[in-house]
Order: sequence, then structure tokens, then C-alpha cells
Amino acid sequence: TAGKTGRMTNDRHVNKSDNGTNSAGFSQVELQELKESFNLFDIDDSGSIQVGDFRSILEALEHEQQQEDGVDTTGGGAVTMYFPHLNTLLNKLSEYSDEDQLSLEDYIDIMASTTISNAMAESDDGDEEGNN
Repeated sequence: TAGKTGRMTNDRHVNKSDNGTNSAGFSQVELQELKESFNLFDIDDSGSIQVGDFRSILEALEHEQQQEDGVDTTGGGAVTMYFPHLNTLLNKLSEYSDEDQLSLEDYIDIMASTTISNAMAESDDGDEEGNN
């Protein structure tokens, strides 16, 4: 569960292993991409993002995605954006209050748990071949 600082209590830490990944399962390249995306939300360069601000952005994306799901607005070959982890991410953020702050490590932990949750759901949907 989330504490007053927004830290989740779990055993996962973002430590680099010998094979270039970390205990959250991300490669160094993926970690750099996560850091860059975190920095987009950290508008005041404080090293943390407020959950309420982050949630508002994600809810706007969810609304946009729902609009696109219901109506074909791609006419003329426009690219339709789809965010497959959005619902899982919003569910994970529901464990926090809007005032909680997320550090980069918190953000990476949330992204890791979101990715793992969606991978498990995809396996449950019959995609259990095990081929990558």
C-alpha cells in the first residue's frame, strides 16, 4: 500500500544486474526512456511528480482513447493512438492519494508492475505460446 510519501512498500528496488537489466526487468535503454518520460511530468524539476497531476493526464488520455474506440475518426489515414497499459496504470495509481509524490524509483516500480500485470493478462487471454 502507499505511504504518506507515496512510496509503495514492496521488495523491488531498481538495481542494475550483470546482464544490463535491473531487478524491475528493464534494460538500461528502457530505464533511460522511463527517466525521460518521468522528466516530462516533473515540470518543476523537483525530482518527484504529484500523483494528482499524473492521474489527470492519464485520465485525459483514457477519455481520448475511449472517444477513438467508439468512433472511427481516422479518416484519411490519420494515426490512432492506443495505450494498452493505461487502465492498469490508472488502477495502480488508485492506491495513491492525489497529494502523494512519486520519485523516479516509484515511477519505475509502477511501470514495472503495470507491464507485468498486462503481460499476465495477455497470457490468460490464450497467448501462452511462450515465444518471444
